[in-house]
Amino acid sequence: MVSFIFYLSIILYATSIETVISSTDGSTNTMIRGVPKAGQMYLMLQDEFKCRSTTQIIPISRINDDYCDCSDGSDEPGTSACRQSTFYCPNEGYKGQYVFSSVVNDGICDCCDGSDEWAKPGTCPNTCAVLGAELKKHREEEELNTKLGMEEKNKYIEQAAKSIAEKRDELTANRDEVTSLQASVSSLEEQKKEVEQREQTRRDELSAIKAEADKKAAEEAALLGQNKQQTEEENLQKLLEQEVDGIFPAEDVAAAEPGPSTEHDDDDDEHSSFESVEDSGEAEEEEQEDKNSAIHVEIGRWAKKTMTAASTLIFGSKKDAQNAEENNALSGQQESTPTPPEPTDALLDSILAEKNKYNEALAQARRELSDMENHIRKTEELLATDFGKNNEFFPLHGQCFDLTAREYTYTVCPFDNAKQAHTSLGKFEKWEPAYTTMVFSNGQQCWGGPKRSIKVNFICGAKNEMISVEEPSKCEYTAKMKTPCVCHDDHSTLLHHENESHLRENYF
Repeated sequence: MVSFIFYLSIILYATSIETVISSTDGSTNTMIRGVPKAGQMYLMLQDEFKCRSTTQIIPISRINDDYCDCSDGSDEPGTSACRQSTFYCPNEGYKGQYVFSSVVNDGICDCCDGSDEWAKPGTCPNTCAVLGAELKKHREEEELNTKLGMEEKNKYIEQAAKSIAEKRDELTANRDEVTSLQASVSSLEEQKKEVEQREQTRRDELSAIKAEADKKAAEEAALLGQNKQQTEEENLQKLLEQEVDGIFPAEDVAAAEPGPSTEHDDDDDEHSSFESVEDSGEAEEEEQEDKNSAIHVEIGRWAKKTMTAASTLIFGSKKDAQNAEENNALSGQQESTPTPPEPTDALLDSILAEKNKYNEALAQARRELSDMENHIRKTEELLATDFGKNNEFFPLHGQCFDLTAREYTYTVCPFDNAKQAHTSLGKFEKWEPAYTTMVFSNGQQCWGGPKRSIKVNFICGAKNEMISVEEPSKCEYTAKMKTPCVCHDDHSTLLHHENESHLRENYF
């Protein structure tokens, strides 16, 4: 503001000096063409001219002599002699502007007042009044927008102060609630642990009772299996005896069966029988002996065959018979004592029901604790965010703004992210100086280029709205957005002096 006042005072001083000189000469031919008013007054009070960007010093009379004395061309603002120099258009009634000196007297009207074509007066019509009227209207609209923007900005600041204070109070309360929830979780965990201990104790008791019952049942099953096996063996023996009696008469079997003596005794009897044959007559005795021997052999073979077949039929092989005994024992146990379903226990059921209630209560308490901790984390992040000098950007948090341009919809969510349709243009990274530009970076990788990014430049406006998006470099975007957040009290004043801002040059 101080520099602006100083600058304005220079302009007023220069204007007064110009009036004095004009009245002395009676004309304005002494003015230095192509230089702003303030620069002209300053130069006309000097005897020498110092080139703007070099150390060269030339007489003041060499300015605009259609020859480049300064290597930077600063001594020829009003001619086309030095292409790198600039020509100032006063454009009275509109706003001053600079053009390159190379376009001076080229037959094209670059200044609305035609001053750049001074060699041919009347070549260019003066359109500054029309442009000035349009500029005035634009300035009035800008002043109104600035006024409305400032009113909105002040509301934003008040809203931010209130909301941030509420968030801080809420954060304190939430932290106290987390402490309470943590204590609740700990208490529920202890109670659940006590119930689980009672559950284990009861299960151990039931396991011991079951083990004793299983042992008793196994003993009973084993005894029952032994009795069943013995009965089956006895039945088999009777069956065999009945079968033998049915095939061979009892007297034949008796005649063929050997006596109760051992095998050695049988040999002796055979030897004796042979001796008796010699005494009684060999022919008769041998015939009777062959008959008896055949019957004896046949009975032995049949008995062995029948016993084997019966054993295989009932038990299979010897090993199968052993397995059959075990299976019969187990089968006997199952038939006599079928396995009952898992017994219910009223005490255990009560403990399990109590445990289930604690599980549900504990799960709910943990969810509430987790949700509250996440809420606190987000609140802390929010309060740590830089929302501007007076938190004026706070109301923009959580909002998104769209603009459709070149077949794409661009979306900017301040303090969060930016997108081109569904393509990420990056996450909010930082502010650039003076809170006028938001930088979003590390977006989706651009094919054959960098990761996408966008810079959002804010300008004063009565409301928040995106107004333009450009892509000056591949996958690097820039956007303009109006917002009350960047409106200032002195903006309206500066609009009144927009024209004078072009007078800032190094001529004084």
